[in-house]
Amino acid sequence: MLPATVDLAWYHGDTNNQTFRLTDGTNPIDLSGATVACWAQNGSTPVVMAVTVGPDPGEITISPPVAGIDAGSYAYDLEVTDTGEIVTWIRGRLNVAQDITNA
Repeated sequence: MLPATVDLAWYHGDTNNQTFRLTDGTNPIDLSGATVACWAQNGSTPVVMAVTVGPDPGEITISPPVAGIDAGSYAYDLEVTDTGEIVTWIRGRLNVAQDITNA
């Protein structure tokens, strides 16, 4: 049942990422030609996450934008647009803890 709920816990300042494997049963989803987007939000301004598709079929990796993401609690989702169809595959909470070293 979509979207799947996946809660994440990251640490501010670390080079975090999360890889998802999208499947239909045991078959990876063909993402060739698809557009993938992931945003996180804890106020009125969304944070656009970095998204990498592949290298394996059905694989998507998200990570913070180059500018980073502030500590806090966010809602996020990941959607795939393919041939005009938009499907939100994953949603959840993204909790980013404040770092102490190099804060």
